[in-house]
Amino acid sequence: MIISRLALVCLLCNPGVFTQAALAQETKKPLEWKALLIIKTTGKIKTPGFPDVQYQMTQADVAAVKQAFAEFTPAFVESLSGGRLVFKPTVVESTLPLMSVSKLGDGTWVAPMNVADDLKDLARPGEYDNIFVYWKDSDDQTKKTVRGGFGWSIGPTHEANGCGFSCVNYVQSQQFTRDSEFTEVFIHEWLHQLEAFYGARGVKLPKNGLHGAEAYGFKHQNGWKTWYQAFLKAELKDRSGLGERAWQLGTIRAEMAYQTPVYLTPERRRRNLLKNGSFEIGQGAGWNPRSFIKATNTVTVQRKPVKEGAQAVMLRSAQSDDLMCYQTVILKPRTRYLLAGWIKTEDVIVTEKDRNVGASLSLWGGYETSRSFVGTNDWTYATLVFDTKDKMQFDVGGRLGHHSSMAVGTAWFDDLVLLELPTTAQVAPVK
Repeated sequence: MIISRLALVCLLCNPGVFTQAALAQETKKPLEWKALLIIKTTGKIKTPGFPDVQYQMTQADVAAVKQAFAEFTPAFVESLSGGRLVFKPTVVESTLPLMSVSKLGDGTWVAPMNVADDLKDLARPGEYDNIFVYWKDSDDQTKKTVRGGFGWSIGPTHEANGCGFSCVNYVQSQQFTRDSEFTEVFIHEWLHQLEAFYGARGVKLPKNGLHGAEAYGFKHQNGWKTWYQAFLKAELKDRSGLGERAWQLGTIRAEMAYQTPVYLTPERRRRNLLKNGSFEIGQGAGWNPRSFIKATNTVTVQRKPVKEGAQAVMLRSAQSDDLMCYQTVILKPRTRYLLAGWIKTEDVIVTEKDRNVGASLSLWGGYETSRSFVGTNDWTYATLVFDTKDKMQFDVGGRLGHHSSMAVGTAWFDDLVLLELPTTAQVAPVK
């Protein structure tokens, strides 16, 4: 059985090139992955277009999935990676019922937005690399289902506090034995998260990615563990897979260290590639306004409110628009950069149906954004890590609205910083 998966969403990062000699000199300390399993023991799911579902997991159900995740999965990771990786599990039974799921194709999955309160309380940014949610897609009494599939995964995303994210659907407790392929689901979905993270950073992945076993001659033998081992160790005939070139890039937690305010030390701030990033000089010297509908007087520099200093920039529109206060910068090709700063919003509403990008830090002409802010929010730190690939010129800055996501309302931006990032994980994980 090959488990279906969601199209991978992930951070855009620099490839990073390493010679075999350089790799051999690195200390091969086991790389630790911190993973959180949130068990949604109860559900009262109401989702338009699907039947209502109520469920209550038994103690046996909970005990079985805990053992599969916290005992069997770490043993598999150690064995399959030859001790190179350590899987550090934490399991929490959520006290909140699962109230909604998200549509996916002709079925559903549990997206980060469906467990936002759990993520806020249980998974501070930088605390974990991987998050898993265990849930049930069918009603205990009627047996009606919201068609949740078995496992779905995405790479690191702002919505999951920077972690990779997976949801795994319920199976009967007796099926979570040590060598059961049902237990293997946690390895499979974890590898999808790693595939997204490292693939975006230039690590060569097998043809068809994690689902490419048969293309390399691997056969199903009570699961796919021999394939997972070759994938983890990059032992395939074309030398694709993860292996040392991936491990030298560090973990998701190490990546998250770039995306916290403490990373912007005074010394790093002095390397800011933006001119007048705090908007203190004149009327926003170095910055330019842009309006998709060609509106005027929508971008102004004001003295209140501010996060730091005496001035901040304000974007305001009463009409549906895609506004941006941008600066054109020339950057190095095939290099990763951090765009960071503070955002405050008031009554921001996305006016286009089924869109969700309100105020954000953004690159014009692409789809990369920081976390999006809608409604009213006090000053909040936001970051965007992006890879220049073969491009050198970029328009970067604060934005209200986005491609096919026009918005109204007011957004303020202050203390914006643009920095080149190192090619390897040189920062300790956030504690």
